[in-house]
Amino acid sequence: MGSPSSRFIHGYRFFRLGLDLDTLRSLKLVRSDIESWSSCLDKSKHLRYLEIEKSRIEALPESLSKLYMLQTLKVMQCCGLKKLPDDTNKLDRLRHLYLDKLSLMPRGIGHLTSLETLPTFFVGREEGFTIEELGCLSQLRGKLVIQNLNFVTSKSEAIRARLNEKTELHELVFVWNQLMGLIQHKEVLEGLQPHSNLKSLSIINYNGSSYPSWIDGLSSLQQLKIKLCHQLISIPEDFRKLHSLSVLHITYCHKLRTIPEEWLASLTCLKELRMGPFWPELFEFPGLAKIHHLHASLEYLVLNGWAKLEDLPHQLQHLTTLKKLHITRFRVKAFPKWFGDLSIKELRIGPLHEGLTEFPELTFIHYLPSLERLELCGWNKLESLPHQLQHLTALKELLIGCFARVKALPEWLGNLSSLRELNISYCSELLLPSVEAMRRLSNLQSLIVEGCGLSGPECEKISHIPNIKIDGQAVQFQQHYSSIYSGTSEVKI
Repeated sequence: MGSPSSRFIHGYRFFRLGLDLDTLRSLKLVRSDIESWSSCLDKSKHLRYLEIEKSRIEALPESLSKLYMLQTLKVMQCCGLKKLPDDTNKLDRLRHLYLDKLSLMPRGIGHLTSLETLPTFFVGREEGFTIEELGCLSQLRGKLVIQNLNFVTSKSEAIRARLNEKTELHELVFVWNQLMGLIQHKEVLEGLQPHSNLKSLSIINYNGSSYPSWIDGLSSLQQLKIKLCHQLISIPEDFRKLHSLSVLHITYCHKLRTIPEEWLASLTCLKELRMGPFWPELFEFPGLAKIHHLHASLEYLVLNGWAKLEDLPHQLQHLTTLKKLHITRFRVKAFPKWFGDLSIKELRIGPLHEGLTEFPELTFIHYLPSLERLELCGWNKLESLPHQLQHLTALKELLIGCFARVKALPEWLGNLSSLRELNISYCSELLLPSVEAMRRLSNLQSLIVEGCGLSGPECEKISHIPNIKIDGQAVQFQQHYSSIYSGTSEVKI
């Protein structure tokens, strides 16, 4: 159980432990009903840490607001809970507040001036729920996601959040949950100026056509993520002064037509780049002409294409440090010869564009001796796995998803002698190879199957695998023998 001052308790055992509640300092309640513990909160005056997890409660008791010594409150995976008690703002010693399923903040959260950790703040319209509540929370640190920025209607209102005074906030995520007028978006974002110490900035669903003047002052910025910004046509000039980025995401900006080649080439610290899809009439990815200048840094590249892109950008062949490559929604008919010269360890192909009539030719994929993880995703016209995969003898993880017409995995699957994890999802008619082929996978430790209807004789082929999960449930096999069926397996889920 641990020390007398620290208890982690399932609710049904709460009354049976004979605890001295007055000395209790730490309490975690898992899958417990409110009736089993709410009356005890009145007696737990010295509680410092309270975590409530996976409970079906719809409301927390008002006595919660009398735990004046409480420093950490975590309410996790309580899907029925709508809000916290009204007087939660009286917990003036509270430092860490985690609410993963609540979209309504405690009224007057700005009174919790000792608060250091608040992963997400949902802006509301009414008094006590507006963005102004953040203004007094000067101790906030780490990461903060601000949702519902559509409820902020002016620059002056946004300024009252006083983000530029929060020196320990290193990651900010700004999210507009509904589209509003362009002027409002632009003015609000201008008022949300963070401190220059900021390390990571994400802007999601912003509908302004220009970006704030303070961007170029973020000299410490290492991560910039722009997503679903529908009015972004070209990279603003202020972005071009950010030369210290290690992570850059520009995704689902469907009007974007140009990315300055010189700017992208200047990001010599860049390790991760995610791009696309952009303006659908483009025939090539913007900004990649000089991507070879990133050959000494770039390790992770995600390219999300569209119908007119039929070839992989040839500039990729110069990225000698590349370890992970994800390619989706291209109309690539064949992978080029130079593809086999890459040193990638992780490759994801798909979902593919629906206009393809056959799976891209993978002739050179077996020249990837360092490939350890391969994911093939989402193409319903394929009836068998590409035979070139059998040569990937260094492969440790294979993920296959959404291939409805693939009826059986091939016998050569057993040749993948280094395979440690096999993940198969939403291949509705899929059959495994023979028992002999499956047992040749001597290093296979984990099998995960989702939405494939695997049962009956197929289960016999996998009984030797240590860790099996089918449709989210762990599976155990118990061997038993009889005079009629020798060596059959009983499945327990």
